[in-house]
Amino acid sequence: MSEKATNSIITSKIVNSKYALDANRWILKILGVWHFAIDSSYFHKVIALCHIIICTFLLSFVVIPGILFIFVIVKDVTTRLRISGVFSFCVMGVIKYYYLIKSNKQIGNCVKQFNSDWAQINDIKDKTIMVKYARFGRNSSIICAAFMYGSCMFYACILPHVSGVFKNKNDPTERTFAYPCHFIVFNQYESPAYEIVFSIHCCCAFVLASISNAACNLITVLITHACGQLEILMVWLNDLDSCQQNEVYAEKYSKIIKQHVKTIRFIVKIENLFQQICFVEVVGCTLIICLVGYYVLLDWNQKDTGGMTTYVMLLISFVYNIFLYCYVCELLTAKCKLISESTYLTRWYQIPENFARGLVLTIAISQNSNPIKAGKLIPLSINTFGTVMRTSVVYLNFLRKLME
Repeated sequence: MSEKATNSIITSKIVNSKYALDANRWILKILGVWHFAIDSSYFHKVIALCHIIICTFLLSFVVIPGILFIFVIVKDVTTRLRISGVFSFCVMGVIKYYYLIKSNKQIGNCVKQFNSDWAQINDIKDKTIMVKYARFGRNSSIICAAFMYGSCMFYACILPHVSGVFKNKNDPTERTFAYPCHFIVFNQYESPAYEIVFSIHCCCAFVLASISNAACNLITVLITHACGQLEILMVWLNDLDSCQQNEVYAEKYSKIIKQHVKTIRFIVKIENLFQQICFVEVVGCTLIICLVGYYVLLDWNQKDTGGMTTYVMLLISFVYNIFLYCYVCELLTAKCKLISESTYLTRWYQIPENFARGLVLTIAISQNSNPIKAGKLIPLSINTFGTVMRTSVVYLNFLRKLME
């Protein structure tokens, strides 16, 4: 980004807030969550409800016939294993969508504080920090969306026509679907039923990608915003040394304490909002990375270039998603710990005793900051990302040996 564009972002209060939340806003509008999360008109809420009904129908159209196909049509374990990955992703999407809808008020509270923080920042140095983290959150969201939408749409729309995996061995000319399905009331392979079902599957792939992006992008933007608030706090702590009068020091220190408490409460809101979604993501990605890796190996052996390319794209998307969850949470934990270091490095030995006691409390709270936990069980960190990858590889080796 050019220096002129950066200065324009820094000097505009409205652009700053929109700059960080734009991608999330549009995705959540598509899913029908946004207008229930914020104060919207009755008309917008009716439109959002229609979006939710449509998305629910699309998810049901894939999941229910898919379950019938797995348990009624498919008899051998190999085929069930081959299609279990895509339905695991569908189930993950359904669960995350349910929690996004259920938590719309919590999303609204987080967005309100997000906008409030942007509105209260007036110092150019503080705004620069906010823009730095907003840019990181926005760019990460765009990369996540590019991988997920690209891989999901390629899988649903193109792969059935280019990969031999989806072909019926008994009838190679039979048309296929990315999401195997069985409908009791009609034959999905005859026209025009095939065209209708195939189009709905493509729409469902778009919805599933949107759900995955909505959860990942929202937690990324909110946590990077909290990191920006903590970094501003560190700048304010460093500026305490320039205070010569007790009155000025008391005013600045009071401002720091309010900022610290507000940011901690914001972090608690984020954890309460995303703990279930993060748990689904960690457990689901461990399973899906294993299965998709297995599909890559199968297509490599069968020399299926189209299938292998698609599954590699999906593998990159899932690995990037879980990495982003773990990385931003690790970054937040590190920033919380740095507050205690910045507080200790102030000239606390030159200030009145009653102010110094307050600094001790700030250090204690910062040192006891716990990382965000998935389901209040699994702390999200780079170490957790490594554990997920190692576990997926172990399961992959076990599965490969089992199916030989």
